[in-house]
Amino acid sequence: VRVACYYEEFAQALPASLWLNSQGYKVGFNIMQISERQENELEIICELVKKFPVEVLYFADSLGSMTLKDTKNVIKHLKNNCKIPLGCHFHDNLGLALNNSLFAIENGITWVDSTITGMGRGPGNCQTEEILIELLSKFNSFNTNDVSTIINIISKTCYEISEVVRVSKINSLVGKTGKINVQGEQVEKLDQFSNDLLIKNLSDSGKVFLMGSEEIESVIIPSPNNQEAEYVVVFDPLDGSSNIDVSVTIGTIFGIYKKINNDQNDESNLLQKGKDAIVAGYTVYGSSSDMCVSMSEDTSIFSFDENGIPFLTIKNISYGNEKIYSINESKWNNFSDKDKRWLKSLKSGANGNYTSRYVGSLVADFHRNLIKGGIFSYPADSKTGLGKLRLIYECNPLSLIAKNANGFASDGEKNILNIKPDNLHQRVGFYVGNNAEMHIYENT
Repeated sequence: VRVACYYEEFAQALPASLWLNSQGYKVGFNIMQISERQENELEIICELVKKFPVEVLYFADSLGSMTLKDTKNVIKHLKNNCKIPLGCHFHDNLGLALNNSLFAIENGITWVDSTITGMGRGPGNCQTEEILIELLSKFNSFNTNDVSTIINIISKTCYEISEVVRVSKINSLVGKTGKINVQGEQVEKLDQFSNDLLIKNLSDSGKVFLMGSEEIESVIIPSPNNQEAEYVVVFDPLDGSSNIDVSVTIGTIFGIYKKINNDQNDESNLLQKGKDAIVAGYTVYGSSSDMCVSMSEDTSIFSFDENGIPFLTIKNISYGNEKIYSINESKWNNFSDKDKRWLKSLKSGANGNYTSRYVGSLVADFHRNLIKGGIFSYPADSKTGLGKLRLIYECNPLSLIAKNANGFASDGEKNILNIKPDNLHQRVGFYVGNNAEMHIYENT
């Protein structure tokens, strides 16, 4: 049970909350009227949060007196000192409600709501109708309820996976299960664990109609079944798993789509073009556990703290500009003539001074290049025409992220996002990077 105490002042909320805690209730503080002039109260609140089983700290501006400066100071202080989810409510005129609410959303506050007072012009001299439309569009882009729930479930699952990865050797979770997956590869113990956990948690959410996994041959129907749900989730539960036993960065890749029809046995619900995904993302398990979430409006990176709370660390990321190429050059004899010309041009210095970086874990190489810049490539075999990477579970999600971050991806000829999958485990050649590097490849 979560109990929130609604009082006008901190001095009244505190004793009631302490009494409730003594009776065995978990306490969710709801503190009214905090401003930069009451930093001593903020410090007391943060200390109490550490001592009591508080699930969420919800602060409110009930009298409409918090300026944007007040809001920034309070959010900054609470985020730095209270490592739990935060919520806020603004009871303001139109201009303040808009500015305070959008600032809170963009800075990773978990719950945001507003009561708008008056129906005239706000301080910014914006017409009421126009500003309401902007406010609602922003809220909808960040808070589509079912999609937000799915992202939240994936986030919590990825944190749990990261914690298991961290102690996998101690708990004997490194090594093979003895099973062979649909790709003909031996299944790692952590592959199996991650796959089962994602399926269970997404099924339990009640928001997922169907799932598809790199590890499973056919469509996955949730159990318990969610026939009324609207969304399809595809994932590579543990990308780079061959690197588990040597402690190299690995990760989880996912994409979220709207279902096409109500037939749970119809593969077409999963065989959608990458451009039709609503959300794409990945989590890397390395020196820190970072989760990238991408949609058309925003692509940002969050880092998990020791309690599994994701904190916004890179807002609205765009590809970096460093000259990095990532490719397994030991496959040279299988490269096409174009691939060989391209690599020779990069090494010649004709297009700048390049650095070669290749981890051999797709999600790790993509994450580095997204932040720093460059291009990743795993070409199709020029002799067989077959690619290595999976279109649905790996290439499509990362290609959508690239598109939303000033980059794009191709299979060497066609834009990845425009390819209609012909089966659940289709493999393709893959080239992904910032616009400049991709154009160099295309024009080789």
